[in-house]
Amino acid sequence: MEYTFEIKEIPAATLLTEKATCGHGEIGAKLAEILPHVGRRAGHFLMAGPPMCLYHDWREADCDIEAGVPIAGEPDLFGDIHVTHLPAHKAVTVVHVGYDTLSEAHEAVMHYLKENGMQPSGSPWESYIDDPGETGMDKARTLVGWPIG
Repeated sequence: MEYTFEIKEIPAATLLTEKATCGHGEIGAKLAEILPHVGRRAGHFLMAGPPMCLYHDWREADCDIEAGVPIAGEPDLFGDIHVTHLPAHKAVTVVHVGYDTLSEAHEAVMHYLKENGMQPSGSPWESYIDDPGETGMDKARTLVGWPIG
């Protein structure tokens, strides 16, 4: 797939999230579990963007993720739902089509960073532009971002 890379200023965001550890091949299933759960809780707040996934630690066999939705305002919550503040930052971004091949977009951004002498300054994230239930898994668009200094 051919990508168009953009360097964007990403505004700060407040997200309602749930955290999980899962195998690389289980990310889609875990997101399918987490996002509706968080979405039900987020129904009390004004949504401020599409659902997102933040990658905190990527190990050989599994990873730590945090998935949820951006909201307006500052809620008080408890239990398994967290309030996460994503700081404003600059990021290299690409739009990828299809959920099953998202790793290709991450690899392409890593290659772009290396070719351009850049280093990531934080963990990557994904923002799900389309609902795969409406567009289909193979046509759903995702904005992939890697923070840079």
